[in-house]
Amino acid sequence: MNHENNGCDGSATSQKQQATAQVHHIRTGNSGVGASSKNILNEDLKLLNLQYLLLARNCAIHSPTEAIWKYGMNEDMIQSLSEMTINQLHELAGCGRAVITILPLKTTNNNVPLNLYAALLAN
Repeated sequence: MNHENNGCDGSATSQKQQATAQVHHIRTGNSGVGASSKNILNEDLKLLNLQYLLLARNCAIHSPTEAIWKYGMNEDMIQSLSEMTINQLHELAGCGRAVITILPLKTTNNNVPLNLYAALLAN
């Protein structure tokens, strides 16, 4: 599936770059105040959450079926995430907890090698 055409993964690039630049600004000490390692970890988590939420929201908007497969969403989650504003995504990203769920890599068919299954997930 071509993600550049449907916007599922590619259309949030500038927003992700902006979020990354903000965290880099804090890390390099340009914020005027020295950041503790706890603050750096919190900013990293916020950035990771924001990038994930932007990707998931774009996928939910442009390809709901793919969002079900890639992100393990149900229809209510797709609807809620699709309607969120950028400000709401920033608030959710800064909740202090990971919003990402890492699903175990399992196959339902023992004849499918794990590397093939992983490749299917990546596409």
